[in-house]
Amino acid sequence: MVRTRGHIVPCVIALLPGRSATIYKRLFQLLDQEAADLHMTFEPKLITSDFESGLIKAVKHHFPMSRHVGRFFHFTQSVHRKIQQLGLSVEYKNNEETRSLCQQLMALGLLPRGKVLPAFEHLTEAQLESLEDVFDYFEDFWTETTLIDLWNVSDLKIRTNNNAEGK
Repeated sequence: MVRTRGHIVPCVIALLPGRSATIYKRLFQLLDQEAADLHMTFEPKLITSDFESGLIKAVKHHFPMSRHVGRFFHFTQSVHRKIQQLGLSVEYKNNEETRSLCQQLMALGLLPRGKVLPAFEHLTEAQLESLEDVFDYFEDFWTETTLIDLWNVSDLKIRTNNNAEGK
């Protein structure tokens, strides 16, 4: 997507045969070639995506100077799906404290980067026993495996790629 004169315009739509890093790298090579043919360079300042591992690897390799941020919606959706996978949907729906703690976990992506881990530690101290697996998942996946910079959107003016949601 490109923002120009107050409008958001998609610049690339690609239907790919898979989601591997190799496929994404090939797409980026083709885009580089198209840009070169137009006497331009293809060097995005910001790349937003979901959290596909192949895409993350390809972006890191091909665009080392670009900032890559996952979509906040996909981050919160992933946490919510884990809550469902762990059989906590009813507790989430009916227990206000459970729901509040889970929502606070999801809101960590909105905090300034330097406050994320201290806030997570604070939430960990307040966690309910029933949420231990949720907190373990969050710590293992979102603070250790996935870089916080990839899901932290605190400094972004636009936190969605769905421009029907507003400016």
